[in-house]
Amino acid sequence: MTVLQNQAGMNLRNKLKWQTRMVSVILSESALELIPYDLESHPSIISHARKLGKHPSEILLDNSWHFAAMKGIINELKRGRPDLVHFSILEATTIP
Repeated sequence: MTVLQNQAGMNLRNKLKWQTRMVSVILSESALELIPYDLESHPSIISHARKLGKHPSEILLDNSWHFAAMKGIINELKRGRPDLVHFSILEATTIP
């Protein structure tokens, strides 16, 4: 191995070491939550839970599926958007 090849290997190793640093992402007010107890008995939520084969308390509140049940709850517009969290995580973990 020549000195040039050795230096190229060292540079590649240094680049890989630099690229493996950890990044913390904080998603405040991310609208990711389980179905609240007050909404568990709503027909649209029960129907969706049956399709998934889960209890209503085990699924995520999603405005696209549960919009009828979410009418009138506190902060209705800020809740039930797991798609935003999913998209944010995808964007944060994709290679530039």
